[in-house]
Amino acid sequence: MSKLFRLMMAAGLIGALLGVLNGALVWAATPPEPTYGTAVVDGDYGEWNLAEDGSGDFFANMIKASRHGGQTNVLSKLYLRYDCSTNTLYALVLVEPAYEINTYCGNPEDPTDAEHFIKLGQDTTLVSCNDIDAGRFAWVGKSGDRAQGWEASTPLAPGSYSNLNVHTLVDADEENDTSGTHYSGTDLEIGCSPTCSIGDYVWHDANMNGLQDAGESGLDEVTVNLYDGSGNFLKDTTTSGGGYYIFDYLVPGDYQVGFVLPEDYNFSLQDQGGDDAVDSDADQTTGKTSIINLSAVETDLTWDAGLHLCAMGDRVWHDQDGHGDQNGTEPGFDNVKVYLYGSDPGTSCGDSGFLEMRTTGSGTSQTPEGYTDGIYIFDMADLGYPPGDYWVCVDESTLPNPPDGMIWARTTGPHTTGDNPQKVTYEGNDIFSIDFGYTAVAPGSIGDYVWDDGTTAKNNVQDATDTPIPNVYVYLYQDNAPIGQFGAEDGTPIMADTTGADGKYLFTGLPAGNYIVRVEDSVGETFLNPVAQYYGTDRTIDSNSPLSTPYVEFVPLGAGENNLDIDFGYSLLPTAVTLSSFAARSSAGGSANLLRLGIAGLTVLAAGSLFWTKRRASL
Repeated sequence: MSKLFRLMMAAGLIGALLGVLNGALVWAATPPEPTYGTAVVDGDYGEWNLAEDGSGDFFANMIKASRHGGQTNVLSKLYLRYDCSTNTLYALVLVEPAYEINTYCGNPEDPTDAEHFIKLGQDTTLVSCNDIDAGRFAWVGKSGDRAQGWEASTPLAPGSYSNLNVHTLVDADEENDTSGTHYSGTDLEIGCSPTCSIGDYVWHDANMNGLQDAGESGLDEVTVNLYDGSGNFLKDTTTSGGGYYIFDYLVPGDYQVGFVLPEDYNFSLQDQGGDDAVDSDADQTTGKTSIINLSAVETDLTWDAGLHLCAMGDRVWHDQDGHGDQNGTEPGFDNVKVYLYGSDPGTSCGDSGFLEMRTTGSGTSQTPEGYTDGIYIFDMADLGYPPGDYWVCVDESTLPNPPDGMIWARTTGPHTTGDNPQKVTYEGNDIFSIDFGYTAVAPGSIGDYVWDDGTTAKNNVQDATDTPIPNVYVYLYQDNAPIGQFGAEDGTPIMADTTGADGKYLFTGLPAGNYIVRVEDSVGETFLNPVAQYYGTDRTIDSNSPLSTPYVEFVPLGAGENNLDIDFGYSLLPTAVTLSSFAARSSAGGSANLLRLGIAGLTVLAAGSLFWTKRRASL
């Protein structure tokens, strides 16, 4: 890209000499060619290069006219830049260090009456100190009503202009006087032709694979920033015409492009595939590209960004080693149903009340490994779901059949919590860490023994004097939240067994999880009176039964674990007789005191002693 920006004296040597006498812009020789680029109008001129040897932004000297005899000619300096990509002229005016600029702007009711300005001739104001609020004018080093200088910018198309007029108000010898270019003495010619350019495309990556696929459209009105090789902001633009942007009129050097995310969007995977022309180049965290080096006369239109609407998901996979991490080779499970809920479904994954259902299949995982199987995604922003708590669960009945004699067990590790469902707090951001790993294990089991500890030799542990209690109903429940509490949330039993002649019960084929074992509190019409719980130190011969109903024990079970130490010891109360109506003497023995009751389920064990029987529960 070549750019020509020259200020030329229209009247030659005589005009220059007259300009000195009248406070005009003064050059020692032919005007230098300014540098090209952008600046920030903020009162900090640190981005400007003040060198006067042709390597900086210095353009020319401005002087103060000697209209008041004996006053010092105060030197001011003019620096110019022109940005061909935005057609913007930037100016910096600095007074020599021993003096100051008076920040008096002029009549605030008359915008044309300004003491600090850039004009074409006398009448066409391009920018002035009245444009401070618009961000196009800023004082440099302002203290009170004095300053070191000012910065300004103004739109100006390439072309030829007459009568460049730059004016400021200088404070010298306690007198205010002007320093500037004479309005009738200078011309401005701007010519731009591009040499280097950077572009090109921002698109909606609907399938989140980081590649520009057929049917995916560009996104307009996305802000794109340009930085230099050191990360300093240079300029910005917005995409248009179907997602395209370009920074042109650039000089050779190092640059970096940064993309600003619109609301509800996130960046897609970076550098997927092997074709830079169709991949996404934005870092998923910073939104910036890598450093771009432009050589002379180069146009690089390969810097793209794929954006997708905020979503969450990720993968259901066969965790072959059971370590809970996706090691790069373990396959995903396709055709598995995954559900999204707005409240905790407990163990009822797939029942009514879910918000969305997805079936795992081919896609692109949003993890760095880029897995392509077992993928599921809920497009939260596209579906209009607000931030909040959600639950994601796998319908484990849709998993493929495990190897013979095995069952699927959820794994825990770096890539999975082991929970099903998993609670997720969605905050309008991407969440691609909701993974479910399954490994094949031998099924677990829970058992084992219900025994009679006797009434006279009762010692609270199993010994040779004890006898088994057959025909006792034992139930197994899934222990739902809150874990370790037996209540309505635990639902109905998932299994039931009856103790055999040896007092044994057994639940088999169990995956890892939290369970509850409950023993019925009677066998037939005989009550079970529990012995002391957890008596002694040997957990293999003690009793797990609490002293009051319900007689339950909470059992966490690991994958493939067989816990056969869940025993229940009781003393049997005397055989009861249940009457619906009976006559009895009172325990006081008075033969004349007869009591007649007609209450079903009332049990009398001894004269004058009444107990309620509890009916056996059923599945």
